[in-house]
Formats: sequence, C-alpha cells, structure tokens
Amino acid sequence: MEINIMELGAIPNGIYSNTKIFEEAFNKCDQNGGGTIYVPKGIYLTGPIYFKNNVTLYLERGAIILFDKNIEEYKIIKTNHEGIDRLRATSPIMAINVENIAIKGDGIIDGNGHLWRYVKEFKQTQKQWDELLKISPYVIETDEKRIWFPSETSYLGSMRKEERVDDPDGIIKAQPYYDYYRPSMVFIRECKNVLLEGVTFENSPMWNIHILFSENIVVNNVKIKNPYWAQSGDGIDIESSNNVCVKNSYFEVGDDAICLKSGKGIDALKYKESCHDILICDNVVYQAHGGFVIGSETARGIHDVRVINNTFINTDIGLRFKSAIGRCGEICNVVIDGVNMIDIKNEAVLFTTAYQLYNLKNEDIDVNKTANLLEIPEFYNFKISNINCTNSKVGIKILGTKEKPVHDIYFENINIKSERDFELKNCYNIYIDGKEKDVF
Repeated sequence: MEINIMELGAIPNGIYSNTKIFEEAFNKCDQNGGGTIYVPKGIYLTGPIYFKNNVTLYLERGAIILFDKNIEEYKIIKTNHEGIDRLRATSPIMAINVENIAIKGDGIIDGNGHLWRYVKEFKQTQKQWDELLKISPYVIETDEKRIWFPSETSYLGSMRKEERVDDPDGIIKAQPYYDYYRPSMVFIRECKNVLLEGVTFENSPMWNIHILFSENIVVNNVKIKNPYWAQSGDGIDIESSNNVCVKNSYFEVGDDAICLKSGKGIDALKYKESCHDILICDNVVYQAHGGFVIGSETARGIHDVRVINNTFINTDIGLRFKSAIGRCGEICNVVIDGVNMIDIKNEAVLFTTAYQLYNLKNEDIDVNKTANLLEIPEFYNFKISNINCTNSKVGIKILGTKEKPVHDIYFENINIKSERDFELKNCYNIYIDGKEKDVF
C-alpha cells in the first residue's frame, strides 16, 4: 500500500498542522498490514508521529517534516532516558515495540529544537546572546555564567526538582513544565528490523536519535546535525541494543556524535540487556564532543563492538570512553581499526572512569563516590590500530581507578601529533606496537 500524504489533504506550507493527516496515513497502513507513506517536497508542520508495524516513511528531496511544539501534543510520559526510568515529553517521532519500519529518502526531519533547548552564554558570541534575549528574557545565573531558556515554562521547570517517575502524581506535576523535559527527537524502543537511510535529521530538542532495547537496526547514509551550542545535542545514542550498524553517515552535532550506552547505576540492572554486536564504519564527524564514544552510562555492559574506517574533524575528543564510580558495567571486546583525525581539541584517545556530570547549578550529580566493586566500571580488552591524528593536546590518556584499573589495551600503528604523548594512571597491560608502556 502506498499513500501520498497530499491525497489525504496535507498542506505543505509550514504553518498548517498536519498532525491528523500523518495519524490517518499511519492508521491506514496499519489496517492494511503495512505500507509506504510518501511525503512530496514542501514543509509539513506536525505534532508527534507514532510508527506502526511494517510502515516506511519516505521523504522526497525537498520535503521537510517540521515538528511543532505545544503543550497539548507533547504529553509527559514515563520512559527511560539517560540510562534510568524518568519522565520526559513525548518524542517527535515515537517507534515503540514495532518492527519492520523505515525512514528513507532525501528529505529533512527537523525537530525545531531551538524552541526547546536552553543555551549557555559561554557558547555564544555577544551578538548571538543579545538575539536570544530578544526572543526570551528568562535567564539563570550559574558558575558557567548565564543560561538562557526559550520559554517561561522551561525556565520555571528548571527552578523545580525534576518530578519522580514513581510519584503517582508526577506526570500531572510535570505537564505544566513540559518543555523542560526535553525529549530525544527520534525514539526507537523495543523495536526490530529498523532502517534509517538517506534522510537528514536535524535540530533536535535533546538527543537526535535514541535507540533503546532494540535489535537489527541499520543507519545508512544519513546526515545528523545540531549547532555546536546545542545542549545534550547528541547525534545517535545506541543503548542496550544489539545488531546495530551505523555506516556511511555524516555528523555535525552539539555533543557526542556516535555513542554507545547501557544504563546508569545499580537501578539500571533491573533491565538485563547489554549493548553488543555493534558496527560503526565509514562515517565522518565534523563537530562533536566525541567522535566515537562509549558511556558514560555503562551499567548493563557493552561488548563486541567494531569501529572501522571513520574520520573525525575538529572534535573535542576523538575516541572517548567514559564512565564513573557508581555507574557499573564491563566494557570489553572492542576493535577499532582505521581512524583519521584532524585538529582534535583535547585527547585523541581517552579512557576515564572518573567522568563527572553536572546539573544546571554546576553541581556534580554523581554523588556516589565510594561504592562496592559491582558499582565500579571496568574497561578492558580493546584493540586499537591504524590511528592517524594531525594535532591534539594529548595523544592517549588513560585514567582508571585503583579498584578496577583499565587494562589490556593494545595499540598498533598509532600516529598522533600531540603536545603530550601519554597520560596514564591506574592502568596496566597497555601495549604500543607490542611493547608494554610504563604507567605513572
């Protein structure tokens, strides 16, 4: 079954809401056992889209799906976000417990993220900051200078504690501040057989694409974009999923570009799924905090990962492997072969189990600094080869813990130009071209 969205009365002017039209199209396909929804060129304003089984959403070149933002359509829901069960606003694209779905074509999916995201002043020029203040006057003071909020409701939400997911009235309490609870733009949870191909995903409220508890996922030849100041503007986060391939794609984002996760802390262990059998190949990252990243949510484990023939240009860190005491998990059996890096701002390769995450008030939210051995993450058995980097501050930095040092990391054919070659602490069996490296 094929449905042209225009035949259902869609109006592609960027002003008229097509929420009901998309809903009708997906329902018709679902009633028919599946089908393809065709989106011709134009700007289609809409609220959230809910995927059904066996449906392909195809965007013609010149087609833009632009997501609206309003309290009526973006309901607060119970979900899993940043590694734990939390409340969030509904994602613009929701694919929950469906299979055999696809988003394909040459068009653009735009999350209107600038209507959701807060902005830190230090990431802006004075002219940019002045323009933000013309849009909204809502600002809080922090140690990192000021933080701007795009609406009164997101500002007021930041003044409150986030409502608890186990509070029976939590959703009711959170709903007035819905845009403080920023969602990922594309949320794929408990799905099988998913293809994302050709499309540009941009301007997300928070993470661009979040894949959770899913399997058999292919992301091919997509563009994933956010401005560099986009707070938590990750490219793609693959969490506790398996048989996932990300290839031939382009990233330019405000946080980590390609990231593997598996839940945060002891509470995350109530779910059993690790993140495994992942292939990341032939991608280009032009801007990001990290080019390829594991962590910092690592509780359920991450293993059997291959990262082949990728390029990172002007990222803060190249290969970034991070976790912290209290976040748990074993991260192992990772093969990285062929990474070309240009102008890396900090470390070309970083392992750390001392990662710190801060809230809006610049308070360290990882309060569990003493933990039992189960709660201390462990990185081991990485094979990293054929790495070229034209410039970085530090070539290879490894910072483990005394209780669980980073160990059995094997480097071969590493060519990194840096101000400092190595910073190694609390690690052992670190080999460079077969020779064990001294650790200080």
